Amino acid sequence: MAISAVVNWYVSRRLMKVALETESIALESDAWHLRTDVYPSAGVTLGLVLIRITGITIIDSIIAIGVALVIIRAAYDLTRRSVADLIDTSLPEGDEARIKEIICEHSSEYAGFHGLKTRRSGPDVFIDLHLVMPGAVSVEDSHDLTDHLESDIRVEFPRSTVTIHVEPCQEGAGECHRCGSFCTHSQTNK
Repeated sequence: MAISAVVNWYVSRRLMKVALETESIALESDAWHLRTDVYPSAGVTLGLVLIRITGITIIDSIIAIGVALVIIRAAYDLTRRSVADLIDTSLPEGDEARIKEIICEHSSEYAGFHGLKTRRSGPDVFIDLHLVMPGAVSVEDSHDLTDHLESDIRVEFPRSTVTIHVEPCQEGAGECHRCGSFCTHSQTNK
């Protein structure tokens, strides 16, 4: 039993390393499954040794409860994270704030942005937003700016798919009075 626990622990560690590198919840679940085989084996071995040394038989029940709690905790964490991926929850607030910072670094070139939506699917990140451009800016310049923003975002989020929808400023085809004010205004209101 002890040999089986050691082998399963080694395999689960290797599997967990790959799961974390690839951000695969499926591999992580499999690694935890192997670990849940390790805990009872290690618990039984430890319990038998402690009972043999001390003669206190209740140790077996205490260890069993401890093992059960560890398994329940792992199941809860995996279920919570899996459900979050399945129901398309947004990225954490810190990640969304970083995306907004990247966009605001170019605030002098556009009138504003809105409709930021983010989600994660396994290791992939999906980012969608609407960029409001001044009416006098050409399609080519708008395209260049969106390409630049997508590139900057991908530096921070390498496995991201970025979709930017360009909209004209509603203040007409002339000079936009709001250009660049969106990020400055939103940062001072924080």
